[in-house]
Amino acid sequence: MASPGITIVAGTDLPYHFLYGALPNYVLVAIDQELSYKPVGYDRTDAYLRGDWDGRVQLFKQSRSGSSWYFASGLLSRVTNVLDIFGVPYTVQEATPKEFDPHGFEWVSPLTLRSYQQTAVDKAYAAGGGVISLPTGAGKTVVGLKLVSMFDVPTLILVHTKELLYQWKDEIKLHLGVDAGLVGDGQADFRAITVATLQTIGGMIRSGDIQRLEFGMLLLDECHRVGAEVAYNIAMRCTARIRYGLSATPTRTDNAELKIFAATGPLIANLTPCDLIKAGYLAKPKLTLVSVGGSPGFFSQSWQKEYVAHIVTNDERNDKIVDEVVRLVREGKQTYIHVERVAHMDILYHRLVKEFDPQKVARIWGKTKTDDRQKMLKRFESGSLNVLIGTILKEGVNLPAMDAIVLAGGLSSPVALVQKVGRALRRNERFDHAEIIDFVDNCGRFCKKHSELRYQAFMEYYGDCIEIVRV
Repeated sequence: MASPGITIVAGTDLPYHFLYGALPNYVLVAIDQELSYKPVGYDRTDAYLRGDWDGRVQLFKQSRSGSSWYFASGLLSRVTNVLDIFGVPYTVQEATPKEFDPHGFEWVSPLTLRSYQQTAVDKAYAAGGGVISLPTGAGKTVVGLKLVSMFDVPTLILVHTKELLYQWKDEIKLHLGVDAGLVGDGQADFRAITVATLQTIGGMIRSGDIQRLEFGMLLLDECHRVGAEVAYNIAMRCTARIRYGLSATPTRTDNAELKIFAATGPLIANLTPCDLIKAGYLAKPKLTLVSVGGSPGFFSQSWQKEYVAHIVTNDERNDKIVDEVVRLVREGKQTYIHVERVAHMDILYHRLVKEFDPQKVARIWGKTKTDDRQKMLKRFESGSLNVLIGTILKEGVNLPAMDAIVLAGGLSSPVALVQKVGRALRRNERFDHAEIIDFVDNCGRFCKKHSELRYQAFMEYYGDCIEIVRV
């Protein structure tokens, strides 16, 4: 047994903890296993095949001097859990947090927090950091900003798109009455509350313009993206001791969700869509599954060629997409069509303008200018634009006016699927359910498998709260 001299010390600057003292090898191995993961595809890498790498990404590391081990502060509870299991005595020494003058952030919002939002705030405030998992449409932004008002310290909010940059700025003004600084979309204005895109901050770090991000609080929006190497490295450059992640789906398809918790802390609040659907806060999803074939006589081992043939240029499938959109619009439903390829967007757009007044249909994607995008979204919200087709839901764009979503782009990611569909579940006074249209692709080795995986994701995430209709 190790001597009772194990000490875990918080770093004084960046968010790491250091472990000092002698530990038996089996305890070190157990901690290392707890603080590592195998990314998807590790067994196909050259390093693994050569035998140079065991396939694990390790977040428990030894210092260069060999005198200590260190790990991201968000993983502290995992380390202490292992020590407790093996009966290793230890002490934890937290660093004295940097003091900030109060900024006077106040909750001036016209909204009163819902009961589940207040519960999430209370749990999160008591924990002092961690991941808050609420379904899309449940008000994660409101919960995050309530915490900002309670801690009242300089706050950095990291987002991954320009659209979210401006959405957060508007929400901060509405709920806190504060004009936030923006770092992104050609701006670099740091203020007491700053909203920044990961792309811009990452570029500033790489160029040497920024060494550390000096804030008292960090909010990571859509924190499931923190598993990406760039996002994780940015989060770990921030000195904030108060750290929260916000996400409807704090998991990743590459198995790297450990980095989410490393950057923020453990899961501290978690509600499912069914919880909120049953409570009447979210609309009940109605999933219509439309069966389609594929391009006759086409077969290829290539995923890219198969996707183009069976999804993008599949006339039967595209005709059925248009038929569903026509039905939805005739029922008075504001409809968004999600695609993954710009070419697919253009094909469907030209078909749709033959069915509708061209002024009622619009294309919107990543390269749409910010001003044009805002005008389209306002027209969609007002009802003067009935159909939007594009890629924007994977960018985190809010579409509160959306009554129906047509999942035209296929693919299989359960995280992406839940994020897209969740944006259609906001309740409104016109309809008692949210329309979701997806396709059962019966041709193509990959496309068929992907449609099966999407169906599994629907059932696993929504369970008995979803209505299924097959066409």
